[in-house]
Amino acid sequence: MAIVLAYWLFLFFLTLPYGILSAGILKLEIKNALLFPVLGMFFLAVTYSIIAFFFPLNTIVFIITCVFASTLYFLQNSKLKAAIGALKKSLFTLTATTKFIILIVLAAVSLKFSLPPQLIDNYSYYIQSIKWINEYGFVKGLANLHLFFGQASPWHVLQAGLNFSFLTNRINDINGFIFILGILYYFTESVKNKNSWIGFMPFFSLLFFPFLDAPSPDLPLLVLTPIILHLFLKENYKVSYILFLFIAFVKITIAPLGVIFLILFLKNRNNILLFTSGFIITGSIWIIKNIIITGYPIFPLTILSVNTDWKIPQEIITSIGSISNSFVYNAPVNASWTQKITNWFLVPGIDGFFNKTAVILFIIMPCIGIFRKNKNLMLIYTALLFQFVLLLLTSPQFRFFLPAILFFSAYILHVIFSGALLKYRDITITLGSIGCIFAFTGLLPENNIIKNSNQFSLSYLLVPEKNNGNEKINYTKTATGNLNYYSPEKDFIYYTGNGPLPCLNKKQLDYIKQKTGYIPQLRNEKTDAPLSGGFISVKK
Repeated sequence: MAIVLAYWLFLFFLTLPYGILSAGILKLEIKNALLFPVLGMFFLAVTYSIIAFFFPLNTIVFIITCVFASTLYFLQNSKLKAAIGALKKSLFTLTATTKFIILIVLAAVSLKFSLPPQLIDNYSYYIQSIKWINEYGFVKGLANLHLFFGQASPWHVLQAGLNFSFLTNRINDINGFIFILGILYYFTESVKNKNSWIGFMPFFSLLFFPFLDAPSPDLPLLVLTPIILHLFLKENYKVSYILFLFIAFVKITIAPLGVIFLILFLKNRNNILLFTSGFIITGSIWIIKNIIITGYPIFPLTILSVNTDWKIPQEIITSIGSISNSFVYNAPVNASWTQKITNWFLVPGIDGFFNKTAVILFIIMPCIGIFRKNKNLMLIYTALLFQFVLLLLTSPQFRFFLPAILFFSAYILHVIFSGALLKYRDITITLGSIGCIFAFTGLLPENNIIKNSNQFSLSYLLVPEKNNGNEKINYTKTATGNLNYYSPEKDFIYYTGNGPLPCLNKKQLDYIKQKTGYIPQLRNEKTDAPLSGGFISVKK
């Protein structure tokens, strides 16, 4: 817990000067100093992604990052002092109750990050994706080894650059940092405008819980999308657009939201250079990264491909994709689209709850009078509806449209607690926020695949658990063709954990071989560094 808090403090002072540098280069008007660290994270995510094309994100890169940040403190001394002063001032204006809530949430979240991670994706590919970037950078055809490695989110690149991998494997906590920045932003903006909808965001902090304890790219979407929409409605379009580029860069599922900026650009071309250059830079990095790792420029879509020897065979993508879609739609692979949507809507449990909630909210929002009178609100609604429809046609996982649910829900509460009920607004937010704290302490049921214990240990007050939790997994060195790999003794076929590179579950390899006939192989087995040469799929 203490180390996690110290790490977040380190991240703040590391990202702050990079954020101020970015704001200066882009000529952004930043009215809340909490956005400077966010911009700094975007700057580093882009920079690290470029570096990963050529080098691993190792100790040297980390030292250079810190040295350059220190240099910026001298070069931007006055701006840094002004930013820190503005941040102190905004925090001091918070009420005593709000400060108490923030302290409790800070302590609870840091404790949560000290416990063993429960997010299954952390064990199937987050840890390994980050490890590959730390040791090799972007590797050609890496997704042939494990299809999930093809995602290679810049969010994982950012974590790889800042995780102290040369010292420990216990620093896996970048999500906590962005979450705390978001909570502070919601509260400070609520103080500036007592009747702002964004003040209700802490009320829904429980929805952030499943994505908190590992570097899930879904969390920055949930945290930053309300901020983007808040800035857009306040007509701070440039900052809103830059933050949108950030979340689209780390998670492409949010890209349809960009419709609001496209329409804005078509109406007003004053910022044409910013809009086009930002899109070209981040888009080019994302496309090149996809080509290197998968052979498909806009992966996970496969409508475009590059003729490389490391391109993932279509059969593998189709085989795994059909299983995933069958699970998401809760319907057979060969079911009709109507049957899929019906089953998706009626699926029981938490998934079904959010599926139904999303549909209901999309129906309710246009019925709100104040909503219909605001052109920017209607534009946002249209973009979110566009995203929702695209997801229904491809992969309607509720986490992908949670940003829409959060925005609509917060706005409805804002409408309810206005006028005569305005005096109950603060107490509602307070009780809702405190109610979520119990979830942060890890009282929810543990994952039934990852058998970690949520039991509290006194050691967690100082040192966080390892990034692969407290499980003791044996890895067996196995060979197939020219590939020697390490397979975990785990039934879950996608499990890789923190195994040595290259790590692949033999059960997954056998399954794909049975379904498609392909196995992963080294591209350049005779070189001194065969792993850096990448991987291909070969029919056997």
